[in-house]
Amino acid sequence: MRRGSKLLLVALLSVGVPAAPSVAQLPPADDPETAAPGELREAMREYFRSRLRRELALSDGQTTEIMPRIERLEQSRAAARRERVEAFRLLRTGLERGASDVELQGRLDRLAEVERREREDEVAILSEIDAALSVRQRAELRMFLPRFRREILDRVRELRGPGASPDRNGVRGGPRRPGPPGR
Repeated sequence: MRRGSKLLLVALLSVGVPAAPSVAQLPPADDPETAAPGELREAMREYFRSRLRRELALSDGQTTEIMPRIERLEQSRAAARRERVEAFRLLRTGLERGASDVELQGRLDRLAEVERREREDEVAILSEIDAALSVRQRAELRMFLPRFRREILDRVRELRGPGASPDRNGVRGGPRRPGPPGR
């Protein structure tokens, strides 16, 4: 199991994942080695659903209706993030190797297209979610999503400790590597 998955599991268990049949089968927080990635995703999904339901005061019907849309939103964001990283990588390598202005413009256009599609997809999916919510719930959702992500990232950062190199999400923390002998 990857270290990031282990840390996510520990973070979820330490912030109080609600007891649910799928979550009850997870290993204790001190034994994350035995957790499978699918179990981690399910624990995260259940924790997220529970918090979302409680903080937005969602009905059963609303929860059932919006969860697939929220998952689609997160998948869309993740795909856009990957595309954006690739577009930036191509732009950086073009700059480093002295690409022509025409070539750089093409790479800039690709980046702009990725960013445009990301915004359009987000607006469309949020509109679908909004259709099932009251005005107050929509406002609460806009506050909840970034706060929830920050809480999880902060928890992972805290578990990793100071000084670790960042993971692919930019989260720093974890054990420091020993320096050269005699230091």
